[in-house]
Amino acid sequence: MNFFILYQKILSFLLLLIISCWLVLTFEGHPTFPIKKIKVVTSFIHIDPKKIQQIISPYTKNGFFAFQSQGLAKELMLLPWLYNVSIQKLWPNVIEITFKEQTAFAEWNGSALLNPDGDIFYPPKDTFPENLPKLSGKNSEAKNILQTFLEMNKLLKPLKYSISELRVDDENTWYLTLNYDLNLLLGQKDVLSRLKLFITIYPKIKHEKKKPTIVDLRYKNGVAIKWDDEQLPKKTKTIIKNFKI
Repeated sequence: MNFFILYQKILSFLLLLIISCWLVLTFEGHPTFPIKKIKVVTSFIHIDPKKIQQIISPYTKNGFFAFQSQGLAKELMLLPWLYNVSIQKLWPNVIEITFKEQTAFAEWNGSALLNPDGDIFYPPKDTFPENLPKLSGKNSEAKNILQTFLEMNKLLKPLKYSISELRVDDENTWYLTLNYDLNLLLGQKDVLSRLKLFITIYPKIKHEKKKPTIVDLRYKNGVAIKWDDEQLPKKTKTIIKNFKI
């Protein structure tokens, strides 16, 4: 008797499984369950809503069961200003799509942008926000350069200076351009220590009543300063090479 009951339960389970599979195969893509609403959760700044609509539209034609969330997400992520997308199917006929745009924190190498995590992304240049700090260096060092940039700006804040441009060349030499057109040469190592040296001697520089344009901090026992309208020393001029003066 117990065996007969067990047999009935197994048979019922198999029958239910067969019916379920049949329902999925029958109604997948069937217009009986059309998608009636696409709910978009975001506020677009850089992404064109018409472009979003063009991408989504083909995915809604086959109905609720056949809606390919992964395929849509993969295609949407090709949009350069899109940071993340989440797609949910809400029974019986709603698709909810949550977008998160990239946040531009700095310009990178003149052709890309950095987000606050130091990730590089490549939107069209005519969509770049204005007045971003300009950073440049090797792509593999982007996160480190951004982190150092943040630390340096924090150190400079009491002097009412901020970094408008930061460049690290192929030889790992650091160059800074601050607001008020002041350029700092920090060399290849101990760049934070050298910046702290600038901050320490800044009161003396300010006391000179002349405008400094370049402060060369690469020396062990002092600094070289170029004042406005002065000729740059030949040695320093040769070393800085392409640094913008």
